[in-house]
Amino acid sequence: MEVKITDIINHLKNLATHEDNTPLGVSTQKKLLKDQGKIYIIDEFDNKKRAKVGLPSLPEMAEEAKRLLKQRQ
Repeated sequence: MEVKITDIINHLKNLATHEDNTPLGVSTQKKLLKDQGKIYIIDEFDNKKRAKVGLPSLPEMAEEAKRLLKQRQ
């Protein structure tokens, strides 16, 4: 049986999260997801750039992600 280093690291991260001992970056991302529904704010400028390359626009607020995170707590 082969164990990959990435599997070990992911398992350690999961254990740390379960113990409420997460790195600052992870807790910051969690707060952004909870408050805004996404990690990166999407604005009109971003959607114009997406449209130029043929991608669909994204909502500025991801309500579904916010709702799921609030249910989890």
